[in-house]
Amino acid sequence: MSSPMFPNAPSTLAQRLAVLQRRSKVTIREKDLEKHFTRSPGPGGQNVNASHTRCQLILDFAKCRSWLSEPVVANLKKLEARTGTLTRSGNAIMITCHETRSQISNYDRALRTLQQKLDAAEAYKEEEKLEFSDWLKTVKSEDEIQEYHEYNRKRRDRDKQHRKMKKELKY
Repeated sequence: MSSPMFPNAPSTLAQRLAVLQRRSKVTIREKDLEKHFTRSPGPGGQNVNASHTRCQLILDFAKCRSWLSEPVVANLKKLEARTGTLTRSGNAIMITCHETRSQISNYDRALRTLQQKLDAAEAYKEEEKLEFSDWLKTVKSEDEIQEYHEYNRKRRDRDKQHRKMKKELKY
C-alpha cells in the first residue's frame, strides 16, 4: 500500500506480485491461483465477525503445467508431504493466512509463503545416500576407523574362544 510513510511501496496486487517475483526464479501467474476469502477464526472482535479477512490460495498443478516444471512439482510434493498444505488428491497446494486484520496483507503473506515454497522446491536437491563405509570416512579419521575394526576383531575372537570353552565344558 502506498502511503505518506512509504511512498515507494507497491499499491496494487499486481505490483506486489511483480516485486515478489523479481527476487525468485519461479514466476506465479495470478490467473492460475484460486483465491478464497472467508471469515477469520479466533479473537479479533467485530472485524473478524464482519469481514472476510482470511485468505486461502490454491495452486492446481494441472493448471500451471506451462510455467511450473515437473521436477519442481515433484520436489514440492516431497517437501510438503508432511505439512498438510497439499490437498488430499495431491494435485494442488493450499496456503492459508489469517494472521492480520487486513485482507490485502493476508493475501500478500499467503502469496509470499507460496513463492517461498516454490523457490525452495526449485532449489531442492536430494542428498545422495552414502554407504556406511563412505559415511564413516567423512565422520571419522583413518586411525579411528582402524581402531574400531581392530577392537571389533578382538571382540569377535574373544566371543569365539568363549563359545569353544563352553562346548568343551559340556562334554
